[in-house]
Amino acid sequence: MTDNATFEYIAILDSGLSRVTSLAAYTQSLDEPLRGVLWSARERKWVYRPSSIAFFHFDPEQEDRTQMVDRTEAERIAREDLGTAVPSEDELRQIVATAASEESR
Repeated sequence: MTDNATFEYIAILDSGLSRVTSLAAYTQSLDEPLRGVLWSARERKWVYRPSSIAFFHFDPEQEDRTQMVDRTEAERIAREDLGTAVPSEDELRQIVATAASEESR
């Protein structure tokens, strides 16, 4: 992942489509796989879960449960609905780089 990778944000709704239960921040380029972090409500922290992000974002059956949002909206959702803060893009890059490094060992 490049140092200037920018992130896209997805709000993930519960199965009843009534409330946001998670957020994802991911980056993907033509020459690299999807990499990203997801707010884990169960663990109460941001976790590296590219496979979960891909499931929600690219599976047609999950299409109704995801909503693309900009960073400002992601920050609002995190604060008001999830009781957390979105890491800065530098922090997101660091989380992804650390996890990807550990994954390749």
